[in-house]
Amino acid sequence: GAVPVVPPIPGVDNACVVTAHAVLEGSVNTGSRIVVIGGGCVGAEAANYLASNLKSVTIIEMRDDIALDEAIVPRWGLVSDLQKNQVRVLKSSKVKKIVKEGVIVDCNGAEEFIPADTVVLATGARSRTELMQQLDSTNRKMYVIGDGAKVGLAGDAITQGFYLGRSLSE
Repeated sequence: GAVPVVPPIPGVDNACVVTAHAVLEGSVNTGSRIVVIGGGCVGAEAANYLASNLKSVTIIEMRDDIALDEAIVPRWGLVSDLQKNQVRVLKSSKVKKIVKEGVIVDCNGAEEFIPADTVVLATGARSRTELMQQLDSTNRKMYVIGDGAKVGLAGDAITQGFYLGRSLSE
């Protein structure tokens, strides 16, 4: 699988900071005002989930658009849902600092403070390779697929599993 990447943002170790993975798996509670750092597929999905639960959500994205790593048709629906749920999206923006009361953002060259009870990190993931490295010394035949091989979308992992299973049964 994969583990979330924690960026070197000042204040990232504050108690109000959680990962999008923790939010989506339901292992953390959030406040009512939320800033999601990262507007890729995971960040947009987390923001949409939170906003659909009547939270006030702002997405901060460094690129010029959000959910660019999502397939085109599901992306349209996701972006539409974000608009219906009144999620504020700041594109081409960068978080400068996380403080107890919110985040300080560089938004197209202008500094802005956004109040937040909870800051959600959706800043990417990296493959977990520890188990593979441990098993590698057993001289057993191994196949690494999904996020273990390369972080990606669930559909890609399912397809890889299908083709691997098919090749093993031949």
